[in-house]
Amino acid sequence: MSAPRPAEVRQFPCQGCGAAMHYSPETQALRCAHCGSQQPIPVDNQPIREIPLDAVPPVGRLTRYTYACQGCGAHIQSTETALRCQFCSAALVLDPTFSEQFLPQSILPFTVTRDQLSAILQTALKQHLPPTELAELAYRDTTQSTYVPYWHYTARAFVDYQGWYGPQDGPRHPLQGRSPLFELRDPLSIACRYMTKDEGSSPYTWYMDRLVPFRPEYLAGHHALPPDIDQREALQVTMPLGVQRRLNTAFADYLRKLLNGTPYTIANRNDDFSPTTAKLTLVPLWVAHYAYKGKDYRLFVHGQEGDVLNRTPPGPLGLGCTLTLFALLAGVVALLIWFLIAR
Repeated sequence: MSAPRPAEVRQFPCQGCGAAMHYSPETQALRCAHCGSQQPIPVDNQPIREIPLDAVPPVGRLTRYTYACQGCGAHIQSTETALRCQFCSAALVLDPTFSEQFLPQSILPFTVTRDQLSAILQTALKQHLPPTELAELAYRDTTQSTYVPYWHYTARAFVDYQGWYGPQDGPRHPLQGRSPLFELRDPLSIACRYMTKDEGSSPYTWYMDRLVPFRPEYLAGHHALPPDIDQREALQVTMPLGVQRRLNTAFADYLRKLLNGTPYTIANRNDDFSPTTAKLTLVPLWVAHYAYKGKDYRLFVHGQEGDVLNRTPPGPLGLGCTLTLFALLAGVVALLIWFLIAR
């Protein structure tokens, strides 16, 4: 990692009192925490730019910046492109014209508020933990609203297939051919190593119809992570999951229409996939940290819909399965003993 560089900070001062403004998920506008004034974010009606895959520049290594907070004068080092000052909570957003990082083309703004998040977490954990164990749960006061970068692709694919079709109780006919070319939009691949492969591949749809062109105002008062996974590397990490699901759906729809709903079986199938364009998209996640039985966990909550995207600790479900298994084994043993005694 390179030596820290002085960061040029983008400011969003309140027009009423001059204090720093933050993006509010509740009103989807800039809001001043000092006087309560609000300022709408300009609407960009331009289409979101998609870049040919070969023209996407490499993201390079992470750069560590030194942010000079204009609110309290503190100096903070971070690789993030947006954060809050840990001393006065002022919004620190890296000026997009200054950053050497590849800028995102689109963003999915936060709409879930911190108050809503608290209710979502309580509901999710109660579904997985018995009431007697909720007392062992300890929240960490580090819940963060974080924009996570994803590579957002458009791809083309077709399927070569062999099999047969026909009713189960009737004659079967050979089925062979190549599907039409499918245009697959919106498959995602995680663009940073902050999340694990399993965590990053869980949301293969992110309500992409709600994307808006990127504007730095949406980052004010929130955290934003820079990309550190190149788009070509990302294609090999989590890309196949989203593509395969979309391709399976498109191929099934094609065969259903081709055969007018007649049952079929595919014996051999070969998928051919080629991405055509890519863009960098920031997606919103609430990241909650807590401890349970001596271990630290984190939950990712969708910043627009409030969906919990990863699993909570094993609770009564896992315990119940274990108890059920023991009960079945005990029953089998009891029956065996009864049978031997009866003989």
